[in-house]
Amino acid sequence: MNRGHLSSPRMRPAAAGASSRRRSWILKVAMGLSMSAAFFVALLLLDALPGFITPAQVQERTVADNLPEPPAPVVTTQPSNRARLAIVIDDWGYPSPYSAEFLSMDIPLTAAVIPHETASQRHLEQAKAAGFDVLVHLPMEPGNAQLVTPGMITVNMETAEVSALTREALRSLPGVVGVNNHMGSKATEDERVVQAVLEVMAEEGLLFLDSRTSSNSVAAAIATQLGVPTLENAVFLDGEADEEYIRGQLLYAARQAQRNGAAVAIGHLRPKTAQAIQKTLPELEQMEIELVRISELVAN
Repeated sequence: MNRGHLSSPRMRPAAAGASSRRRSWILKVAMGLSMSAAFFVALLLLDALPGFITPAQVQERTVADNLPEPPAPVVTTQPSNRARLAIVIDDWGYPSPYSAEFLSMDIPLTAAVIPHETASQRHLEQAKAAGFDVLVHLPMEPGNAQLVTPGMITVNMETAEVSALTREALRSLPGVVGVNNHMGSKATEDERVVQAVLEVMAEEGLLFLDSRTSSNSVAAAIATQLGVPTLENAVFLDGEADEEYIRGQLLYAARQAQRNGAAVAIGHLRPKTAQAIQKTLPELEQMEIELVRISELVAN
C-alpha cells in the first residue's frame, strides 16, 4: 500500500466491459431479496471485482494513512570533537578509608600514588585493577621548610641523588605512566633539580604532570627541551572541604577543557571530593566533556 495516497476506485480499461455486465447481473439478483439482504450480498459480490474498493477498505486505509510514521532508529555515536578532561586524584599511598569511593566510580580516573608509604603497593594494584592510570606522586621540596620530610627531593641535593631518588620511586611502583610532583613549589622552580627528574622521565619514556604548586615552575619549559610529554594542572578541586565549592572547581575545569580542547584537574583522596565528582557527572555529560585517563592526553 502506498502510504499517504489513496488510489481512486477505478478498474483497469481492459476489464471495464465485463465488469459492467457483472454489475447488472448482481443488481438483478439483489432486487429479488430484501433490502437488507440485498445490500450485504451486493457488497460481498462487488468486493470480488478487480480494482473495486469497499467502504470498509476505504476506512482501513484512511486510518492507516493517519498513523504516525514509526520513529527512526536512534543511532548513538561518540562525538569525535568532545573536550577531554583528566581528573587526577593525589595522595594515594597513605592509608585512607575513602579509596573505595573512588575505586567504585565507573569513570576513567588517574591515581597519583606517593611511593614508600604504608598503602602504596595496595593502592597501586587496586587502581590498576579499576582501570585507572597511575602516576608516581613524587615528593619534592615545598616553599615551607617545615613540610620537608625524609626522602623528599630538595634543592640542596646533588644531581645524582635527585636522579637516584626518582628512579627508586619508579621502581617501587611498576607500571606507572608518569610522575607528578607532591608539593614541590620550591623544587619545581629550580632548573637543575627539574632537569634531573625529567631526564629520568625521558629515559623511561614517561610523562610528567606539573601540579603547578608554583606559578614560577620551569617544568614545562625544560620538558619541552628534553622532549618529555608534559601536562599542567589547570585547577585544584578541593582547596576547601565543601561539596559545592568542589563542584564549582570541577565545572571550571570543564570550561577550561572546552576552551583549550583538554584540561587536567587535581583533587585528593577525600570524601567530599568523591561525592562532588559523582554529583557533577550529569552536568559534565551535558557539556559534552569526555573524561579520560592522563595518558590519553599525550597519546599520539
